[in-house]
Amino acid sequence: MKRSLILMLSWILLLALLCGCAVREEDAGTQSDAEQQSDAEQQTVSEQSMAVGTLPLAMTIAETVPGCVAFEHSYPCFYAYDERGNFYRVLWSDFDGLAERDRVSVAYSTMKKLTYTEYPDGGYTPAYEITATQVTKQNCLAKNEDGEYEIRLPVSGQTVRIRDEQVRFVPYIDDELVRTAEQSITEQVSRYSDNSGFYLQVTDDYLCLIVEVIHQLDEPDENVGCIDHEHLFFSERITHVAVRKQPESVCTRCGEDTGVCYFFKEPLMEDDALTAEYSGKGTITETERKSLMQIYKDKTRWTDDSVVDREPFRFDGYLHFEADGKCGKLYFGFEDSVLYFDGDFTWMYEE
Repeated sequence: MKRSLILMLSWILLLALLCGCAVREEDAGTQSDAEQQSDAEQQTVSEQSMAVGTLPLAMTIAETVPGCVAFEHSYPCFYAYDERGNFYRVLWSDFDGLAERDRVSVAYSTMKKLTYTEYPDGGYTPAYEITATQVTKQNCLAKNEDGEYEIRLPVSGQTVRIRDEQVRFVPYIDDELVRTAEQSITEQVSRYSDNSGFYLQVTDDYLCLIVEVIHQLDEPDENVGCIDHEHLFFSERITHVAVRKQPESVCTRCGEDTGVCYFFKEPLMEDDALTAEYSGKGTITETERKSLMQIYKDKTRWTDDSVVDREPFRFDGYLHFEADGKCGKLYFGFEDSVLYFDGDFTWMYEE
């Protein structure tokens, strides 16, 4: 496997460049087909596209401290941390209903890395800036000791666990919808004595809050499956959008396609690669993905970037990589034969 990986990536790059025109023509045809769909279908497709591309960020709004305000009105924005502790300036002007330490879901259109030539005289110094397109309050969401998401129902205080495939709906859960759903279902089941309590279920690609009621019949009824009782289900949506189940090639943590390589128009310095747009893409096979995994698992090959003094790398592109409970972009550069992932780097092959 000394040279197989670099040859594989080079071959994918060549195919991406050769197929560029065909891809653009195919995209144009797809857009034309989409215009013929109904409004409801377009909304689902659009949201699905966001779900497998740039997912909204789950964030916590910062607190005001001496010299640093959580909300700025002159340059409309607020400051927040994502779940990994990264600090952001969020460009957004509608502060109505938002407060410090609120948990929010932030959909965004652009992101850029911020650098400082000298330390600013006061104020926060975020590492990133994003332009928000929607900010949704999610104070009902929390993580338990096992790292699993839970919803705390605002009226009853009951806790409902989010399980397995339901996790894909986390960015779209809305405090207001959860409260409305709980109140509506509580009112509907109030006339029955026996119910399951609240739980979650995916219905028609929406995450729903549900209660099942066992209703005892006054007289046996052969038209009812259980004859002497029937099962009634009361359901309300707690997400605004339909999110279809991701294909197996899509990372369940962030929604990125694990089988795609993205290539820059030209090699880029590593600081520029973070926000650069790709100009072509190709696919890698399961065998090639396993080869990358084999390289990653050989810890003796990797170097912690924070403990070395080196020249900046130049990257030709990246692919999504998932290992050891974390995921992110694995950058590659042909000139230095380098791979870079999660603060560590290694070489594509050894002489």
